[in-house]
Amino acid sequence: MESARALALNGGGLDAPGLAYRFARLYADYNHIHPFREGNGRAGTLLLHTVAALCGRRLDLTGMSREDWYSASRDSMPFRRGGQPNHRPFLPLFVSAIR
Repeated sequence: MESARALALNGGGLDAPGLAYRFARLYADYNHIHPFREGNGRAGTLLLHTVAALCGRRLDLTGMSREDWYSASRDSMPFRRGGQPNHRPFLPLFVSAIR
């Protein structure tokens, strides 16, 4: 798992799809280790906004619905205990949100 710090330090040269991929991985991992219903989304998106700013980008989440976000969050969780989170549900959301 790439850390938020490593992404912030090295992500400035990435194109939008490359950064979206790394954001999807970062958030799916975060969601997996911090699966709380209250505050998880706010804390996680604050992390993403901060990393985006450090990469010289902006993350615009206004174009996605709450249901899309919740669906991606649910779908990213592993099916089996000890399994790995799935970053793919977040990819289309972040591709369209990175500016």
